[in-house]
Amino acid sequence: MFETLCFLGAVVTISAPPPAHNGNSFFQDISTQFTPRQGLPSNDVRKVEIEDGYLWAFCSTGLVHRSLNAPDTARWEPAAKRGPKSSPMPLPMLATRDIEPTFSLKDSQGRTIVGARVKSSGFSDGERGTAVSYLYKLFRLDGNALTSIGESKDVRALLASHEFTCGASDKAGHLWIGTPRGIAVTDGNGWFHMITGKEGLPVEDVRCIAVAPNGDVWAGADEGACRLRDGRWSYFCGKRWMPGNQVRSITVALNGDAWLATDGGVARIESRSTTFAEKAKHYEEVTAARHNRNGFVTICRFKDPEDLNSWEIEASDNDGIWSGLYCAAECFRYASTKEPEARELARKSMRAIMDLERLTGISGFPARCVVKKDEKRVFLSTGEWHDSTVDPNYRWKGDTSSDELDGHYFVYSIYYDLVADEKEKEEIRALVRRITDHLLKNGYRLIDMDGKPTRWAVYGPQDLNDNPEWEEQRCLNSLSMLKYLKVAHHITADGKYQKAYEELVLKHHYLLNAINQKQVPPAEINHSDDQLAFMSYYPILLYERDAEYRRLLLLSLERSWQIERPERNPFFDFVYGAVTGKPCDAEESVSTLQEWPSDLRHWNVKNSYRSDITISPLSTANRLEGTRVLPAGERRAMQWSDNPYVLDGGDNGRREYDGAAWLLAYWLGRYHNLIPN
Repeated sequence: MFETLCFLGAVVTISAPPPAHNGNSFFQDISTQFTPRQGLPSNDVRKVEIEDGYLWAFCSTGLVHRSLNAPDTARWEPAAKRGPKSSPMPLPMLATRDIEPTFSLKDSQGRTIVGARVKSSGFSDGERGTAVSYLYKLFRLDGNALTSIGESKDVRALLASHEFTCGASDKAGHLWIGTPRGIAVTDGNGWFHMITGKEGLPVEDVRCIAVAPNGDVWAGADEGACRLRDGRWSYFCGKRWMPGNQVRSITVALNGDAWLATDGGVARIESRSTTFAEKAKHYEEVTAARHNRNGFVTICRFKDPEDLNSWEIEASDNDGIWSGLYCAAECFRYASTKEPEARELARKSMRAIMDLERLTGISGFPARCVVKKDEKRVFLSTGEWHDSTVDPNYRWKGDTSSDELDGHYFVYSIYYDLVADEKEKEEIRALVRRITDHLLKNGYRLIDMDGKPTRWAVYGPQDLNDNPEWEEQRCLNSLSMLKYLKVAHHITADGKYQKAYEELVLKHHYLLNAINQKQVPPAEINHSDDQLAFMSYYPILLYERDAEYRRLLLLSLERSWQIERPERNPFFDFVYGAVTGKPCDAEESVSTLQEWPSDLRHWNVKNSYRSDITISPLSTANRLEGTRVLPAGERRAMQWSDNPYVLDGGDNGRREYDGAAWLLAYWLGRYHNLIPN
């Protein structure tokens, strides 16, 4: 046990340059995890160390090791004892009556540095016993004697109240000392700089620390690990990154891979050099493997989150919009690359989306989703389901929402312009005509098979302008209806759709309604509506050429984008840049695409306790939000319709998003030359 404690702050002193990195590549953090399933004798891992090309794991029930070059599928091998290692003197041998060591390390100059608490005074407190006060100091080991290496000369460090828990040394001679209140960086001669949550450290109660060969600094705590790279701290916590949250030891290999000992097993976090093309391929593979149901693309769930083959796909409330986003991504991909695969994937999804209207048997009424009765590996969302009168082998879901129509008209326009051949264009023209005529005939409402309007697909001025119950939906639904009519006119060239469009603008002030489509407090904020709005801005501003109409549409877009801007959302940013030609924070958006995790399972995350977080006043008891958006790899799995300010969430990895959100933003940016090729 003492030996285990002794090496919590073990230092890797091998020197190597960081991996190659250039303007066309970036680093993707990838986690690989090892538990008893991979041969560990226990998931209770106390320490990890690297020596002679092997990683050693000290578990509560035994010692195992594996070659650093072994494949991830290789089993860990038991070891009777660890090989020889030059190490500091064991901590018990350094203890004296008044000095209690807490860690020791070899610094870059070969000196043994000891962190200890030193008894300052003791006093009798009657029946309550004796209370002892301590000071915390650093010592150098000279032979068997401990020599103080300097009192704090910088009073701003306030180290007298800090316990020294661990330490590491960098090549420049600085000591990185972990404390319960952050990290103290010192030259060992009395000068200290404290790093806390105010300086961006996510968790302050540091229990182990390591300086990596490539310049990274890693710190472990009872709630995850932090990495300092290029002046910025990143946070790793939850099963996306490690099998257990309590990090007991960290060591870093020559190639920069960090190995973490946790209370749930061992994690390796590597920064893999990749490109956008490689990342796009990865999300295509994830989507094809578990999310593409005959062209319908949506979320899947697992019986066992650690068994990726235990999936089944959801027939969701919103197959139209989610499949539309994926289809649009493939359209932009095809327009950018002319890859036949992209065209075929887009075509497959477009045929599925068109079936949503065909299989209801109601002209112009698309279903939320359709399912073949003998379809395997699919689960149905709750709601109203009907047998198809067109094909008895299918069932369809009604009460179609405005979300669905937003997705339909968004992808109809993109597929029509970028992918469709003449036969397909004729089919889309007929379909768009049927749906738009259905809306016009029914007072701008979708009428379900029961003859009643659906709950949310309501767009008429008699509702949006005159019914107080629709006040919160007035602005977005006005924008949506204008988009439907503008897309219908673009695709069919039928003047009646332009006439209806102008009537809503001139007689019913729909453009004025649309200006304030973005809700702000005290109204309820709906981030799904934000996505719907930008799906409307894109086609309507591509097709609207009238300067007077564009003025108000651009006023609406500018207001919305400025509010959304702190989210660093590449879909919103690239839509803004594409339709305005203005700078659109492309670098911030590229960073978001780079940070987006490769693992899209809904692993639990918790950020609300972090020391670098300020809780937003918009938070509720069941939904804590931050005042800033965290990097994508530190948040729960998300799409562009999710609230990026939410700090905690997840469902233990039981569900997984498809890759459509990332692919849509990326290929939209590529198509409009907002991302370098």
